[in-house]
Amino acid sequence: MVERRRSEWPGHSLSDATPAIPSSSSAPSLPDEEPISFTQLAERIPGRSKNRRIHASSIHRYRSPGIRGVKLYAFRIGGRWFTTMDAFKKFCSAVTATTGDGTSGQLPSCTSDVVKTSLNREGY
Repeated sequence: MVERRRSEWPGHSLSDATPAIPSSSSAPSLPDEEPISFTQLAERIPGRSKNRRIHASSIHRYRSPGIRGVKLYAFRIGGRWFTTMDAFKKFCSAVTATTGDGTSGQLPSCTSDVVKTSLNREGY
């Protein structure tokens, strides 16, 4: 068996490799805020059950595919995913503001007189 260096493998030449450091014009800028890992973020969010937290995989689902068409802004540092608390707050606000049918997620505001009239009409 003949051993080959990686550069000699079919379809693998060193000239085809992508640069490790992109040019400054194409590199995304990192946020000014402190990055927080998905695990750290998951530990700060209360779960549905008492004394339980959500799993970090839930945060990954917020990043991709997202919820109701809204995706969490995230970036990678050294192979780990990070986001910021500001990005998470914006994500939560955007998800709350929309429902599956594209309407506002907020309930219509009613005055107490309207509520009393409706309850009286129903016999309560």
